[in-house]
Amino acid sequence: MNGLLPRFAAFAPHFPGISIAYPGISVTEKSTYDEPTVMWRLRHSDGRIAHALIIPNRTKASAIWSIGDEPEKARDFRTWRGAIEWLDDELATLEVSGWSRWERPKPGRCVSDV
Repeated sequence: MNGLLPRFAAFAPHFPGISIAYPGISVTEKSTYDEPTVMWRLRHSDGRIAHALIIPNRTKASAIWSIGDEPEKARDFRTWRGAIEWLDDELATLEVSGWSRWERPKPGRCVSDV
């Protein structure tokens, strides 16, 4: 059996509408995940931090990105895919404008260590 398919099948319940048919595997569950999700974090050379969230609402989603605590742009989408694609476009624009990807420091580490 292909090693990738069973691993993918384990994640399929997290994506609405995903259905997998493979000998011995049948996954048709719908997603129940409904928590806001951080899609990316960015840091500018001047120290500002930006982040983007997707906020699910069944098969729809809202997307927002902020600099610090101030929202910059937000949109509602009919699908998660639309929200993800829009945030990918926003990310590309910000990266061209001097922003770089950044991960929040792990507990016990200072921001200056990153």
